[in-house]
Amino acid sequence: MTILTHGKERLSQEQRDALVQQNIAEMGMFIGGLIREGQFPQSDLDVSSSVISHSIMSWAKEFEDKYQGPDFDYGKGIPELGDPAGYLDAIDNFTDLKMREAGWLTEEYINDEKRFWHNMEYYVDIEFRVTRTIKVKAFSKEDAIAQAEAWWEQVSLPEAIENADDMDEFYIKETLRVEDAGK
Repeated sequence: MTILTHGKERLSQEQRDALVQQNIAEMGMFIGGLIREGQFPQSDLDVSSSVISHSIMSWAKEFEDKYQGPDFDYGKGIPELGDPAGYLDAIDNFTDLKMREAGWLTEEYINDEKRFWHNMEYYVDIEFRVTRTIKVKAFSKEDAIAQAEAWWEQVSLPEAIENADDMDEFYIKETLRVEDAGK
C-alpha cells in the first residue's frame, strides 16, 4: 500500500521496517570498523555483544523514526549530524553520536579534528548580573561550556565593568547549539 503525503509518495510500514533492518546492518558494519581500528575498545570497556546488539536495534529504529529514511530531504542538511552527504553518511554520523553518548569511543577518536562534531557552534548564556550570549565553536555541550569558561578567564577588567556592575559572579545559565536556538 502506497501512502501519499503532500503529493509525495511515502513508504509503507513494511518498507520502513525493511529500512530499519538495513540501518541495523549499516550500524553493525560501522561499529565493527571502530572495533577493528581500536576506536571502540569493547573488551576494555567490558561491553557485551548483547548490549551492543540491543543498542544497534534501538538506534536503527530511532534513526528511522527521526529521519524517515530516504523520504528525508538531505539537501536541506542535518546540522546535528554534520550535514551528511546522504542516507548512509547520516546513519554513520548518527551512530558516531550514539557511540559518543554511550561513552564507547576513545578520547583520541572523540578529539580528532576530522570528526564532524568539531567546530559546531553553540550559544552559551552567561549570567554576569546581566545575561550575555556568546558563540563558541565546540564538539559537545560540555566542550562549549569549557570554551565559555576559557572565554571568561580572558575577559579584561574594563570589559567586565562595561558589561556588568559586579564581576564576581559567573554562571552558565544555558547552552544551546546554534541550530537548536531557533526551535
